Amino acid sequence: MRNFQLPSTVRVLIAAVVILMLGGLAGWYFYLRSQGAAINTVNVGRDLGVAAPSFGSPTGSTQADQAIATQSFGTNTYTPSGTASSSVLWEVDSAPVAGMGFIDTETDEHLYYIERANGYVFSAHPSDSAVARLTDTLMPKIYGAQFADDGSFVEQALDSGGNITTFLGALSTSSPSTGGGVNASSTTAQSTSVSSSPFESVVGVFLDTNIRSIALDRSSRALFYLIGGPHGGVDGISMQWNGTKKQNVFSSIVGSWNPSIMDDGTVVLLESPADGMPGYAYTLNSKGVLAPLVRGVLGLTVLPKTSSPLLLYGASSGTSLGLFGIASSSPQTIPLATVADKCVWLPGNSEIAYCAVPNGAIPPNFLNNWYRGSVHLSDDWWKIDLSTGTTQRIYSPSANNLSLDVENPMIDQSGNYIAFINATDQSLWVLRVAQ
Repeated sequence: MRNFQLPSTVRVLIAAVVILMLGGLAGWYFYLRSQGAAINTVNVGRDLGVAAPSFGSPTGSTQADQAIATQSFGTNTYTPSGTASSSVLWEVDSAPVAGMGFIDTETDEHLYYIERANGYVFSAHPSDSAVARLTDTLMPKIYGAQFADDGSFVEQALDSGGNITTFLGALSTSSPSTGGGVNASSTTAQSTSVSSSPFESVVGVFLDTNIRSIALDRSSRALFYLIGGPHGGVDGISMQWNGTKKQNVFSSIVGSWNPSIMDDGTVVLLESPADGMPGYAYTLNSKGVLAPLVRGVLGLTVLPKTSSPLLLYGASSGTSLGLFGIASSSPQTIPLATVADKCVWLPGNSEIAYCAVPNGAIPPNFLNNWYRGSVHLSDDWWKIDLSTGTTQRIYSPSANNLSLDVENPMIDQSGNYIAFINATDQSLWVLRVAQ
């Protein structure tokens, strides 16, 4: 029998196909390796996939986190070129952040903050730019967080059903030793206590579901929150941190308000701002009595100074933004186009405020679109002195090719540092203010 042989052209074609297949597999293998390496790099930066130390190890996870997360002012700070300003800007965390607060300790001041994706609590040290992760209790999808002066916190998240959950939490080492810590037996809903050694433990309780907005008195930890009422509007509830003195002090058919709390416990209620629509702000005392604060201002935003009668308020209509200050009985027009949401008052008795001011043209319906996150501008930082009627630009990020849209700014008690979130990507920044 004659041996069967494929024609030479067919053999060449088969060989070519085999070579192409092998080449494709090899290319896919190296592609996957490169992607895996990139993912591992990101995971290590987030402390994922890092082997946990054994118990009794002289170097625990907290120390390892400090080594990983410590950032130098030389690599993550920016100073404006060609100016005399000595202000310094520091990017604390490039990951989305839910909220932050300055915390005074026995030795120094720290900035606590919570990452949105995982709910981890971090501590940043502005004076030397050190950052350390304090917890590893996973609480995902956190979209809002506030801190009290002692390091306890309120955070709001979305559960799998799309409901808003509100959690009152504290680190085990930061809970007060007497009266007023998170007390699961006296608060209203489900409690949790998670030990996550060698990190700090998180203890706390969940409040009512679908709280629309909540305000925290940072010193006393008193709470005021708004929740849907039976009439289709909202009810305003005041309570202490440990669940006592809970009472309904406010009801409204208007369903959207922004609350804040003054140092004396007075609640400030602002109708949620809308561009070109008359806005109203009121004070609400502990007896539930409303008093008008600012009335009938288009696109109203307000920033009261919590320790004095000083008030900043903004107006928005079309492509126009206005800023006004009240230091006595009559408002002063401030020659800066911004909203009060981008401002902070300097602590103490001065009449000084710092505001982030857009440095470009204001687009139509800026306020509405900005709250939706569909438009962003680049801000400069300005100093406003109502006592002298002067304004001064103190920092321009564009000098370092940065574009920052300031959101939720806050200042430390010394008046040296302003922390804020960049609305474009929810990253966390700190501006050191030149004194």
